[in-house]
Amino acid sequence: MPVKFDPDLLSVCVVGVKSVSTALGGSIRIKDEANPLNSKGLIVDVPFHLVRKFKKAAGDSKFLRPNHAELIVYDGHPICFERFPYQQHIGDDAETLNNAIEVWSSRCQRIFDYCVIPWVESHSVDHDWYIDGYYVYSLPKDRTKWVEESAPLNESGTFRRLRVTGFKVSDFAWSANPTTAKHTEMHMSFKDCLVYNAPDGNAYITPPIWNHLGQVGSKKVSGTGDTVDNTLFDYIDERLHVNISFALDVATRITDVFGYESIEALQLPELMILYRTVNLQKLPKAVKETGDCGMTFTHTLSWLCGLFRDPEQFDQMLNYRQILKYLTTKGLQNSGALAMENIYQEDFLQLEDNSVATLSVEEIKELMAA
Repeated sequence: MPVKFDPDLLSVCVVGVKSVSTALGGSIRIKDEANPLNSKGLIVDVPFHLVRKFKKAAGDSKFLRPNHAELIVYDGHPICFERFPYQQHIGDDAETLNNAIEVWSSRCQRIFDYCVIPWVESHSVDHDWYIDGYYVYSLPKDRTKWVEESAPLNESGTFRRLRVTGFKVSDFAWSANPTTAKHTEMHMSFKDCLVYNAPDGNAYITPPIWNHLGQVGSKKVSGTGDTVDNTLFDYIDERLHVNISFALDVATRITDVFGYESIEALQLPELMILYRTVNLQKLPKAVKETGDCGMTFTHTLSWLCGLFRDPEQFDQMLNYRQILKYLTTKGLQNSGALAMENIYQEDFLQLEDNSVATLSVEEIKELMAA
């Protein structure tokens, strides 16, 4: 089951931002209110996408004077980050500016108070509300409807697409300014969840990561796009493979949560034998991005859905979301990328032993002279 949304786990943190950084996943350096002598401040991990948008809005990453901002935190994890609109107070004196900062509340906080929380409380009869760190969304309480109301993505119907509605909380800082609950629908959007109708009779569902599931693999192979039918995932299995880079990334992430036995399906020892190395991380980047890890796309999805079928904590859901995002973007590679006909010229392929002909220096001189 996904992680249910609980408004009581929301909190607002007022911070003075000294600098922001998108390195190593994102972080900010804030003023240490408890220890004014600490000139360096405190470092707080904030998701990359929030830091990037904050940096773009501020026009800089370092500030001579700490910038007033609000962090919306859910269960200890930042989900919204908004800076005080200094550009609207350029001509104000210090007293006027400080008064404005004192009464200011972020757009993110107002959207939650006026729109999201009232809407969730009034639309919870037939639906439960969930959160994945980026999106607050609703699902039918009856889990059989996850399958009934979804559309198949492969001929067997084991993978299905379910369209859900909700709030993209990571964009609240740049949304329209709300004043009353009547603006709620302005902040709502649609996304796709992936439903796995498992052979054991249970249905497992992913977070709503995709704007449109038809776009999965579209950058690597033609034939995918906004059109979704019941052969999409079969087509991806036929034309694409999961690369080694994904296998190494997911192995690092899940061993900390589930232990080393959980990555047995990745068959990393076989890859070590195939590439004649005990350190797969040291393989060239091009090899990791194009090499086949040995698992098909649907096999990988089935494995992940079973592994994360019941995330117990919010940070597990965040981890699950990042893994799925990686798989459906950077984790896929065209299966024909390393085919010999796509690498060598036609003359080479016609050689009996597929070997490159060698010439002596004298032979090369004769050819050049001719």
